[in-house]
Amino acid sequence: MDLNDYIRETVRHKDLAYFSFFLHHFEKRLNSVIYRFLTRNGIDRYDPARFLDYKLELLQMLLFCLPRFDPAQETEFLKYAKHYIQDGLLFCRMMGEVGSFASLAEYRRVR
Repeated sequence: MDLNDYIRETVRHKDLAYFSFFLHHFEKRLNSVIYRFLTRNGIDRYDPARFLDYKLELLQMLLFCLPRFDPAQETEFLKYAKHYIQDGLLFCRMMGEVGSFASLAEYRRVR
């Protein structure tokens, strides 16, 4: 099975066991996405707590977009979820910065 098959089965059977298989195979890629985001944004020092915060936020975003995903559209789940993943990363960075922002949209405009 490829990653999309796990997602299709998750949506079809409404069983998160398939999603856990997806996450098992996707974890290395997820970690590298987070690491690249952190280092690209000037956070050079590895902080396990910060990394875990970002990872949990991304997992939450994946679970948020999973019920909205339609496997019949023949699109790859990770392409569909890319926007959600980017929003999750930005949200974590927004929460870590000193400024006070009313929303993620306002934060994007300021950045």
